[in-house]
Amino acid sequence: MKKLLTLIVTITAAVVGGYFLYAKFGHQPVHGLVIVDPQQERLNTTLKTQQQEIATKLILTAKYQKSTDTLVISAQQAQQLVARKGLKKVTKKGKDDYRFKALTQAPATLPVIYSKNGSTDKLIDQQGVIYRAKVRDYVVLGQTSAFTKNILILTNSDFQQFHGTKTQVAVLTLKDDAAKKISSFDGESLQIFDQDL
Repeated sequence: MKKLLTLIVTITAAVVGGYFLYAKFGHQPVHGLVIVDPQQERLNTTLKTQQQEIATKLILTAKYQKSTDTLVISAQQAQQLVARKGLKKVTKKGKDDYRFKALTQAPATLPVIYSKNGSTDKLIDQQGVIYRAKVRDYVVLGQTSAFTKNILILTNSDFQQFHGTKTQVAVLTLKDDAAKKISSFDGESLQIFDQDL
């Protein structure tokens, strides 16, 4: 009987200890969700059907250059993304260990290209107009480069003149853990991200 009581106490302690370890070091809820979609109607529909799940939202109409996999945004849009902690600087700490830190301000000198490989200093739009830019750090939208390899930030007037495919970018703050709610949303590309970084 004493062994059985000791076994029950040991198992209970292990379960409770495991729960607290998981709560401390396991999955931490994140509330940020980025949706990139060239179909405005699909984005509007998913935002409308999921509006009760959304605490705040920022919707931007950006431009996309497929040949170079570049998302093009204006200076004003960059400031809005920075305010929402939607643009993250990436540093690599190991082979597959990436760290993210939100930009604290939009770049002052434009145009700028954020790129992982830093090999391009110009971009040609769909009409053949060349945009030259300084290559800066590795910065991503949300916490992934799955949306695009490069981000080009132009002055507001240059952005208006840029010829590219319009695409919608939604940066959402969800009321609940985005990892649990992402499957409820629809779009071409979806990614959760930590707004606290």
